[in-house]
Amino acid sequence: MCNKSQQCTGASMVSIKRAESAGDIAAIQAFRFRIWSEQEGVRLNDMESGLIADLHDGHAYHWGAYDGGVLVGSARLCIHNDLESAPDGEMFTGLPIPVPAASLNRLVIDRAHRGHGLAARLDAARLSVARTMGAKVVIITPMARAGRIQYLSNLGFLAVPRYGAPIWSSEVSITVMYLIL
Repeated sequence: MCNKSQQCTGASMVSIKRAESAGDIAAIQAFRFRIWSEQEGVRLNDMESGLIADLHDGHAYHWGAYDGGVLVGSARLCIHNDLESAPDGEMFTGLPIPVPAASLNRLVIDRAHRGHGLAARLDAARLSVARTMGAKVVIITPMARAGRIQYLSNLGFLAVPRYGAPIWSSEVSITVMYLIL
């Protein structure tokens, strides 16, 4: 297991599992909050709850990345029959995007575990389910960071020069990307 004074041994030691229980999902919501507020230093819109959660958590598919049973990463996928109901869906207005659409969102990796392929493994799990569920497109609003945008572009995602902020923090800049399946 990685801790603050050690380097991670790699993503191969980390297991990726679907989170289905209410307890697992609550742990993921608290994990999101901890990473964004403590590791990234972002002021969140709801600092009192200790969670990053929304109405989509109830119908979404969730994954956790576990190193020795410790949650070190998480991600979420939602399927939508209209873009307006998707997280950050308003950012896709006017784009030629078919439905149903799968939205990839809430990717969070503990800082000590970054750079070892966990995001790629979580993305692969989510893309596989999106295809299985019959999505025609995958939409995503990643942080406007060059490395993540380049990685998604390499997977075939198209970048749209639109920027905004997620509902959970006005301090974070996100952008628009999509992949036609």
